[in-house]
Amino acid sequence: MNNALDIALTRIMFTIPKDVLELAFQNKKDPSEAEFTLEELILQKVIQARVYKDTNIYGGKLKKILLKPEWITRLNYTMADAHLQTGPYSIYRIPPEARENLPLVEVHSVTYRGSSSGFFPGGAVYDYGMTALDLAADVLDSHTLRTSIQRPCVTLLSGDLVKLHPSQQNLQIWLLSCRIAYDSEFTNINTSAMDTFADLCVVAVKSYIYNTLYVPVDRAYVEAGFEIGSIKSIIDSYSDSEQRYRELLDQFAGSAQLDPERVLELAPLIMPV
Repeated sequence: MNNALDIALTRIMFTIPKDVLELAFQNKKDPSEAEFTLEELILQKVIQARVYKDTNIYGGKLKKILLKPEWITRLNYTMADAHLQTGPYSIYRIPPEARENLPLVEVHSVTYRGSSSGFFPGGAVYDYGMTALDLAADVLDSHTLRTSIQRPCVTLLSGDLVKLHPSQQNLQIWLLSCRIAYDSEFTNINTSAMDTFADLCVVAVKSYIYNTLYVPVDRAYVEAGFEIGSIKSIIDSYSDSEQRYRELLDQFAGSAQLDPERVLELAPLIMPV
């Protein structure tokens, strides 16, 4: 099995000279970093501090979650809500085990549980035959959805709070389509995104090196006259790494969409030309 972090670290170590890496990461201000290896410092200062946050904006793993009635948070209703026997919205607090102990990064929609669970919203079972008029009414209803249950709008409030509008008073169990974050080890990243992810980590380290060393190295050359030509030329070559990082982040967003589960989610939205 491919390991995304191992691939990224291997590519970093084979792309950037080790002397430059040690020079950029040797300033261990935190005493707890005294025993950290070079790879651990790269993970902590660059990949976890920056790449992890940026990739979760566009990436993450698709997840289907049943919104159970017992997850609804009790809210304070106004007098108008009491008269209408309703409320402005419903809040669901999703427990960690339902989201694989990871925060939600985006919610897409809610839908019915589907016929595979034996649930047919708005349907009725008849013990007698249907007339032609009844069949015509069903055909019309299939286009107008007059008798179907209205699907609420869903909004993500935080990593475990989801808001449904309007308020859910019918105790309907909805199926939530959402994205959960990558874990800290990126074990749930799709294979098609690993190559771009590794390149993204390499460029992120180059950007960190440029921002960390450019001014101190230049000052050492000007003030002390140290001969640091080769190192300075390497650092200067990383000047466009931030722009390249943004480009690779866009490419990663596209490769993350190639997750088979996300492709299946988007497939019904593709209209034939």
